[in-house]
Amino acid sequence: MRKALTIKKQLYMITKISGSKYSFEIVSEKNEQNFSFFIKAKSKSTGRFSCINNLNAVLSELNVNVNDPKFSDSM
Repeated sequence: MRKALTIKKQLYMITKISGSKYSFEIVSEKNEQNFSFFIKAKSKSTGRFSCINNLNAVLSELNVNVNDPKFSDSM
């Protein structure tokens, strides 16, 4: 499910994914000068959550070589 909100000239997009053990929210935000994102993972059994906001961690989970020149600007 995707939802986009505009608040104070910022665009937020939230994508929700429900897994068997975790619920995930992928949140991206863009204002006039910057773009940022984070992934929030919430445990369904404990209710605890953590956030990933480093692109290198995401790329490594996808088996992308971070030394590849195509991804050099993500460092």
